[in-house]
Amino acid sequence: MVMKHHEKTYRFNHIIRRFIKADDKKHLINFVLKTRTSENAQIRLNKSYDSVDELIKDIRNNFVARKSATTISTQLHQIKQQNKTLSEFGQEIEQLLSDLTLAQADGNENLLNYLRPVNEKIAINSFSNGVRSQELRTILKSRNCKSLKEAINTAIDEERNRP
Repeated sequence: MVMKHHEKTYRFNHIIRRFIKADDKKHLINFVLKTRTSENAQIRLNKSYDSVDELIKDIRNNFVARKSATTISTQLHQIKQQNKTLSEFGQEIEQLLSDLTLAQADGNENLLNYLRPVNEKIAINSFSNGVRSQELRTILKSRNCKSLKEAINTAIDEERNRP
């Protein structure tokens, strides 16, 4: 199972909050900053942080390439299968779905639970509209898939079963 970036962040934050005492967090953060960061990170990040959330926010601001939610949404609405396999096309849609949801949430983990199902419906529609085969498009739309994974698997199964 591959964990998404936001899932890793959530698990890390959960572990830090649950198992490390408040007084020790600042020391741990500073230890990691001094001993486990590259020269580039040492130059770009502050010398100390009071919380893990502050550190994560600063790392995101300095190192994560921000993608515009509008740009990603446009890509998601315009994407076509072209010469990709259904599996490759599905993976590309899944990546755009994750990128769009993270860009819209902008670090607010509470929004992720709201945005994910809304954006997944858009991704299912984009996948269905973007497949090469008109026959597959019709089948996907008639099946009313509940998840992107289901839509991708349905398309792959239907393609395999074609004469």
